[in-house]
Amino acid sequence: MVPPPTGLDRADLDAVVSFLPLFRRPGECFGRWLDDRNGITELKYSDDALAFVRLLEDRGWVEPGCRPGAAITALRHWQEPALVAAADGPTLRTLLSDIVRTERICAGHLLEAFERGYLVAILERLKTLRRAGVRHEGSEDDNCGR
Repeated sequence: MVPPPTGLDRADLDAVVSFLPLFRRPGECFGRWLDDRNGITELKYSDDALAFVRLLEDRGWVEPGCRPGAAITALRHWQEPALVAAADGPTLRTLLSDIVRTERICAGHLLEAFERGYLVAILERLKTLRRAGVRHEGSEDDNCGR
């Protein structure tokens, strides 16, 4: 069984992976942009999307502070989503952290991660690691940078 990223337990891993069937549903409305009568656009996320972000934050999936190399890792995986299929547990935590943090300063990033299939790919990889029983302890980058 894959050990969860540092500071997380198997229940935390299972809780995140439990969202996979919800996010795979055909026609799932993860979120949408709404215009009000004053011409102001706002993003409305589904209850499932909001619960997912809350779970990530409450269970410690969003890393505290800036881990050296995290920004480089996240950017590289965002630009080349196929890399997610080989990512280890700590890297997947970094990617989820980056999605949540970027959403805080750039509304719509979480929605884009869902629409591109990036978020589902991360959860799929976590599920695969969980099932495989392979140990993945290190992270991909030890260099600091942004």
